[in-house]
Amino acid sequence: MNPLAFLLAVLFAFAGWLSTDSGEAGASLAVAGLVVSNRRRLQDEASKIHADIEALRSAAPESDQEQADNLGRLGELEARADSIAQELERENATDARLARLRTAASNAAEHRGSGGSENGERPQLESFGNVRISDEARAHRVGSWLRDLRDGRASSQELPDVRTLSEGGSAGSGPEFGPATELYSEVVNMINRQSLAAAVAFTLNTNATTVSVPKLGLVTADFVNSLTAPTAQDPTTSAVTLNVYDAKVQVDIENNLLNDSPIDVAGIVSQATANANAKFMDSVMFAGHAGKSIAGLYAGISSGRKRTVAAGGNISATDIGVVMGSVDPMVAGGFSWAVSGAGWGQLCALEGGRYVVPMVGGNGLLGTIWGVPVYKTDTLPSTVLAVYGAFRMTTAIAMRKELSITPLRELKALQNTTVFLAHTRFGLANHEPAYAGAIIQG
Repeated sequence: MNPLAFLLAVLFAFAGWLSTDSGEAGASLAVAGLVVSNRRRLQDEASKIHADIEALRSAAPESDQEQADNLGRLGELEARADSIAQELERENATDARLARLRTAASNAAEHRGSGGSENGERPQLESFGNVRISDEARAHRVGSWLRDLRDGRASSQELPDVRTLSEGGSAGSGPEFGPATELYSEVVNMINRQSLAAAVAFTLNTNATTVSVPKLGLVTADFVNSLTAPTAQDPTTSAVTLNVYDAKVQVDIENNLLNDSPIDVAGIVSQATANANAKFMDSVMFAGHAGKSIAGLYAGISSGRKRTVAAGGNISATDIGVVMGSVDPMVAGGFSWAVSGAGWGQLCALEGGRYVVPMVGGNGLLGTIWGVPVYKTDTLPSTVLAVYGAFRMTTAIAMRKELSITPLRELKALQNTTVFLAHTRFGLANHEPAYAGAIIQG
């Protein structure tokens, strides 16, 4: 490479370093004045060498001796230009090391400020209230990442994000999942605990946008004949196609809270995102979604598997028995009830509450009727008191392993608020309502 061109490239890189990263350059000046003084000296000398080289190249020598002298002087300047370029590269490397040291010191100070300890022991000063995320260290990482997204310091907004040692991983641990993946894990764990659909339907994880899922209740079996001529044995499998759609949640966070308490912000964003998705998923399962042409489960239940309670009346044991008896019992033990608030009240009042018997479920006590779990939900259509079914047979849900967080800084800037837009993706199909029945209020 031509030494002059290389020197110019270094000079332009230095100018860009000053213009695009002035905040970090200012910190470098404050930390290492001697280093920056040396940089200025090299820059001044480089400018002079550049001018001298241009003058020699444009000169018209009047004799062979003058031409030889100019070429000799040009060789000396080019050699010095190479030397200056190398010294400036060393200065840039020193600046990069200082920047990493400042980042490490800042992260350590934030960690100490958040209640962490140098030796990894449990801090003595606990945070007030519940963190609302699996552990405080993870909450701090996620909350700090959300703050960095707002400030433009973080660019990784989607999962899976993996950080290496040079990007903040722990020494000796190798690659680790980054905060976007940690936030996704928290959101999914909360959806699993809060969504009725996630608890009772057939679920799968996918990285595709379209999934073909076998209808469990329509898979058949047949005997295989050994040592005989083949016969027309053809067990069948029917499938349903799931289209995975974007689902978005908007969470407004006041900037002072985002600056002061990243741990709480992580809990708010994760819980709000999970709550909204869980309720939306349940609503799509039972009531459907017209915009995506998803039929609700209740809409597909035939009249022969519906039991009507008169207006002003209450659910009776006969209603329960008729609905349970109307559904194919081939999956005994896989059934459950989804009841509305009104339906829950009527079931609990039935014969002094003797029909609703508690059992220990995944999140504590869970009501049961004749051994069948009862889940309360507010996503049933308005006239529906209860839906009974083998929901793993009726409904399939596919969730894409994807989460993106976009900070909208200007949308509510006048309110000193940052809006975080969370995108997840899932698909749902109520493909076999024959395995469900319902009690409605007439």
